Amino acid sequence: MKKNKIKLGVFRWISIGCFLLFILLPVLWMFGTSLKSPAEQYQKEVRFFPQIPQWDNYKKIWSSVPLAKYFGNSLFIALCTVAICIVISIFAAYALSKFRFRGRQVFGISALFTQLMPGVLYLLPIYIMMVRLQQSIGIQITGTYGALILTYATFGIPFSIWMMRSYFDTIPNELAEAGQIDGCSRMGTFFRIVLPLAAPGIAATAMYIFILAWNEVLFATVLTNETTRTYAIGLREFEKQYTKDYGQLMAASIIVSAPIVALFFTFQKLIVSGLTGGSVKE
Repeated sequence: MKKNKIKLGVFRWISIGCFLLFILLPVLWMFGTSLKSPAEQYQKEVRFFPQIPQWDNYKKIWSSVPLAKYFGNSLFIALCTVAICIVISIFAAYALSKFRFRGRQVFGISALFTQLMPGVLYLLPIYIMMVRLQQSIGIQITGTYGALILTYATFGIPFSIWMMRSYFDTIPNELAEAGQIDGCSRMGTFFRIVLPLAAPGIAATAMYIFILAWNEVLFATVLTNETTRTYAIGLREFEKQYTKDYGQLMAASIIVSAPIVALFFTFQKLIVSGLTGGSVKE
């Protein structure tokens, strides 16, 4: 029995090691390429890391391309999208979870149905609606922060509602009823009792929305201009007409990936708890 347990443990660790190697190999390659000079980038000999690391690539990316501006645009758009989606989805999900009203099932299924279609199908209709709206009211819409935030929120809210609803389902109704017996109003019970308990679900949902807005490329290509361009589009500027500086491109990719990694490790416990908390209903 002990030998079988040892063999099972060894096999488990070998499997985990192979999986981590498969996941981290592209990251290591990207980091190694970010330290290569232009001459080393096109060598036939395959090397993960250069003989002489070119750390200047991490300095040049800020002057070669207005990366700081694109970084700030992406951060502003992602945070605004998260704020809108979280505020709306919290109230909508709580209503779907704890109240019974006419049209409840239809609303829930309709919100879920919006996730069945690929985003590219909505690209042209959304762009045409925005162009016609700005022509009719005389206010610029395309190329603004609001256009992209509204678009991302449109796609993020339905999924956020379902994600938050599953978490609210795990919170016993008796807690809210006990709060009302002690003198809290319905809103007071929601903000003082239910919302703190739903913090893991909120964190997981916010993380999902942030990643959605941070990495999106399709709508950002159409709905932004030079002023509101996000980093996902700005990275293309490292590709010149006849040459590509892969060292700077990989360095910029690592820099803009840092916020996602930092957020995950900072709120790791809340995110994991939020993702698994709604999987089982007690």
